[in-house]
Amino acid sequence: MMNEPSYRRKGKPLSTEEKWMVVNVYYQCDQERKEGKYTETKDAHTRTSNYTGIGRRQVVDIIRYYNETGHVPIPARAGNRAVHQTTIPSLVEEPIRKLILDKHLEGVVCTAKHVQDLLKRILQKDIPHRTLCDHLNRMGFNYTRTRKKTRSLRETPQVRQQRHSYIHDIRKFRNAGYKTVYLDESFLHHYHGHQFSWFNQDIGDYLERPSGKGRRWCFIDAMLEKGLVSNACVIFEAKKSSGDYHDMFNAKHFQEWWNEK
Repeated sequence: MMNEPSYRRKGKPLSTEEKWMVVNVYYQCDQERKEGKYTETKDAHTRTSNYTGIGRRQVVDIIRYYNETGHVPIPARAGNRAVHQTTIPSLVEEPIRKLILDKHLEGVVCTAKHVQDLLKRILQKDIPHRTLCDHLNRMGFNYTRTRKKTRSLRETPQVRQQRHSYIHDIRKFRNAGYKTVYLDESFLHHYHGHQFSWFNQDIGDYLERPSGKGRRWCFIDAMLEKGLVSNACVIFEAKKSSGDYHDMFNAKHFQEWWNEK
């Protein structure tokens, strides 16, 4: 096994998961050494290097760091970045990390606007949005959804035609002297929240959010041009588990609300 080639691509920095793998393999090899189960060599560092395809010197550094701190070293950034100038100095990276972590611990999502405001206070200048996002990516942050959600669909020609017909009818009735009453229904989940936030690739997501959406509250209301119609609002809890809130606003519910309110 000592002469077998490494199948790991050279030149690529080790990730945090790979370094933890080195720690696990090393202590397994060390345990086998103590029990006398080794075959090719007693040195646990060398055996770990042979099993993982990682240089022995790097294995020694990772194990030494782990023994001293209880953690593995943070991943190194590939390439020579000394010649690439940036408008965001490295001294503000620690306040940025603290801001994002504090926002998550408070249960508040963190957007680029929060980081821009922080840097404006520290550096006394505005940082462009694209520049800031690129720098956050280099720091190991990703702007991703807190939970999966489908995107909106584009309107069909039939829907656009319905809107044009609606506007035509509204103009006709206004010219005839009628007062327009606007009404609509919607819903809101009990645990409603923002879907995006900045996350650290290595530390993970500290933002605490409920596992479910909670109760679904449906509401319907009406308004005139001068304001809402008095006592027209109705709010109730949706009981159906299938479908969206439209299942609750059927013809029966609408007629009851129209006649009573």
